[in-house]
Formats: sequence, C-alpha cells, structure tokens
Amino acid sequence: LGENKYADFFLSSLLFEFFSGYFLYTLINTICKGRSIIYVLLIGITAMAVGIYLNIAYGYLRVLTFGVFAFSLVYIFVSLEKNDYFIIKGFLKKIGDSSYTLYLTHTVLLGAFYTLGLRDYFVKNNIALSGFIFYIILIIGFSYIFYKTIELPLYNLSKRFVGVFSKKKN
Repeated sequence: LGENKYADFFLSSLLFEFFSGYFLYTLINTICKGRSIIYVLLIGITAMAVGIYLNIAYGYLRVLTFGVFAFSLVYIFVSLEKNDYFIIKGFLKKIGDSSYTLYLTHTVLLGAFYTLGLRDYFVKNNIALSGFIFYIILIIGFSYIFYKTIELPLYNLSKRFVGVFSKKKN
C-alpha cells in the first residue's frame, strides 16, 4: 500500500489469516457439527488446489486459497475432537501444545538455516532431503523445549498473577 505503514499493517493479508483463526475460535461451539466436515473438507481442498494451480505465495488471494485451506484443516480437526471422533494424544499433542512457540520461532530458525549456509552444505553434499528433515525435527524439538522451559512457566505465572489480581478486586 505504499508508504503508509499503518495501512500496510492493518490491511495485511497475514492479519486476515490471523483473524480467521480468531473467528474460528470464537465460533467453535456453534459451528463444529459432524455433518459439516465433508463440506469444509471439499472447500479446503478446492481452495488449496486453486492456490497451487495459480502459484499464489502472498497477498489476499493467499487468504482465499491457502488461508481457507488452513482454516478448513483446523476446523476439521477441532470438529473431530469435539465430537469425540479423534482425540490427539502423545507426541502429536506435545507438538500441538508447543505450536505457538513453533509458529514464533520457525522463521528465525529457518533464516539461520539459510544464513549460516546449512542449506548450501546439505545440497552440495547430496544430503538435501535428509538435511531438511533433520532441520525440521530440530526446529520442532527446539520449539518444544522452549515451550516447556519458557512459554509454559510464563503462562502459569501469568494465570497466578491474574488470579491474585482478580481476588483483590473482589
């Protein structure tokens, strides 16, 4: 949008994707019905196919393609869990618990992957696929450790702080 940094921020396509997640969260109890899953799945797959076909990477069309697909995917898994069809436990639950940390740290860690020359090293030594898989596992592991040692303790501390604050108010 040019030189207007406020308009760039508030009209960012990524912000629209963020708000779609908030929208899903606020409506989760009213829209997660078992029969709607198939329709949401078809809409999500169609949106993703269009995004891939048009080779969309950024912008508002990304919101309407990959954003709709992501929304659909989260909707489907939450619906399955809310309707007791699928309960995530174990390793996948741990990744899910640390997903916000993963979301916040993955771009920094991927940037380091390229900046430090790890990508080039893996490609030059013909171990690109195994190197990328290793690095993805490393990012997930780092995110989980960061979640357990930093995010979760801060979250629990803030809950206690809010609880103390609300008791004083009453």
